Amino acid sequence: MTSESHAKQTADLAAGVEGVASVTVTDRDGLPLASTGTTDAARDAVLASFVATRVLAMTAEGDLRGKGRILHESRLLHASFSGRNRDFALVPSRGRMAFVTVRGDAIPDIVVDDILQAFHQVGQ
Repeated sequence: MTSESHAKQTADLAAGVEGVASVTVTDRDGLPLASTGTTDAARDAVLASFVATRVLAMTAEGDLRGKGRILHESRLLHASFSGRNRDFALVPSRGRMAFVTVRGDAIPDIVVDDILQAFHQVGQ
């Protein structure tokens, strides 16, 4: 399976989960590889990269005024965020990041759990 087809499969799987509004799959550098339901995949990819980079920096460096040692050498399993304008989640899959926006009536953590189950069922 090519990188592009894997990214498309990831986007389609996540988009099929109830409560998902849009999905953008990015590479490690924050470049959009595949998307569905979004009008600005590049913007979503930049936001995903920015947030993931900050989260991963905390786990690698462990520098949060001494408190980061708790996170040192851990890994990002997933993250969900609730914002004023929208809720979104980051879900890693095989070296890529799925940036998922959540519909207003859905609960981000439940959506993430369902996405993780869908990924697991197809071996992602």
